[in-house]
Amino acid sequence: MSIEDDNPLAALGLSPEEAEELIGEFIAEGRDLIADAEPTLLEIEAASQSDGVLDTELINKAFRAFHSLKGSAGVLGFARLVKVTHESEFLLDHFRSSGDVPTAEHVSTLCRALDMASEALDSIESSMTDAGIEDGFQQMNEELQRLTREAKEGGSTTQTPPEATSGAATGIIRTEVAMS
Repeated sequence: MSIEDDNPLAALGLSPEEAEELIGEFIAEGRDLIADAEPTLLEIEAASQSDGVLDTELINKAFRAFHSLKGSAGVLGFARLVKVTHESEFLLDHFRSSGDVPTAEHVSTLCRALDMASEALDSIESSMTDAGIEDGFQQMNEELQRLTREAKEGGSTTQTPPEATSGAATGIIRTEVAMS
């Protein structure tokens, strides 16, 4: 790793050694957050599909992982990583505030956002920047924005009525409710 003059870390006034140490800590913490968030997202999907009920504790846990990663990336000036984690937060925040149940598409997209964040960490580790992966991040941001917009408009998720969450019919009922 080496810090370049056009790198956002240069603005922090850190020596190259201090920047490398800070980046190393950031990358380790980021990887831990990602490692914790992915199984949490899969638990959200399993809980949503099994009983159609939103597990707010799991949603909050996933939200905090994205939020923490975004905050650290923001302090260090990694704008692309900030953007994708911020868009992920928007989607998760919708579920926190509305009580809507995430679909498999939501969870899959959030898992792919974690993959993008992991790619950004790899890029940062090797080049001290998250530049060079704009295309994928732009597509991911657009997908997250679309899902958030649709969720807020009621197009892809609704609150599942408690009486509609019994047995194997849950997915069918939830789909019928979402289509109405």
